[in-house]
Amino acid sequence: SPRWRATGWLRGSVKRVVDPRPWDRIYVAGAHSVGKTTLARWVQRVTGYHYMAEWPRRLIAEWEVSLDTMRVDVARTGEFQLEAYRRHVECEDALETPYLADRTALDVVAYTGRHTLVVPQLVAAAADYSARLREPRTLVLFVRPHPSLLAADGVRESPSWDEVVRVDAVLEFLFAYHGVSPVSLDSPSMVTRLRTVG
Repeated sequence: SPRWRATGWLRGSVKRVVDPRPWDRIYVAGAHSVGKTTLARWVQRVTGYHYMAEWPRRLIAEWEVSLDTMRVDVARTGEFQLEAYRRHVECEDALETPYLADRTALDVVAYTGRHTLVVPQLVAAAADYSARLREPRTLVLFVRPHPSLLAADGVRESPSWDEVVRVDAVLEFLFAYHGVSPVSLDSPSMVTRLRTVG
C-alpha cells in the first residue's frame, strides 16, 4: 500500500507517493529529554507506519506512580522495569510491519541498573530481543543528548543532565555489546535531525 514520504518538508509539504524504503521496523532510541518522541512522531507522520508509543511512560500513568517514589522502592521498581520490558516486546510482536517504535526494549534495560536488582533477568532477555534490531530491514535511530534540550518532559519535573548522559552511555554500550549499529543523531537541531532522517 502507498506510504507517506516527505518531499520539500522544509516548506511543510507532504506528498503521497509509493515509498520504496526498505525498512520493516524503525526504532527511535535514546535517553529521556533528547527529543525522541518529537522525532518519532514526525517520522510516523511522513511514513504512515504503525506507531508504538513508549511503554514506561504509559505504565507510569497506569500504575499511578511517580519516578521519585519508585527510586526508593527497589522491589516495586524492579517489577515496573520487568513489566515495561515485557509489554514493550509483546506490543512489538503484535504490530504489523512496517512499524515505528518510540524506544527499543534495550532502552528499558538502560534504565534498570541504578534503581533495581533485576538487571540479570533483563540482560538475559535482551540477548534474544536484540536479534530483531540487527535484521537487515531494521533502522535504529539513536538520538543523542545535548544540554540545550534538557527540559521537563511530563514525567520528570527537572531532568538531571548527569542521569541523561548516564542512560545514553549505557544504551550506547548495549547497542555495541549486542552488535546493533544505530544511526547516531548528534545534533540538538530538530531541522538537522529531520534532514538526516528525511
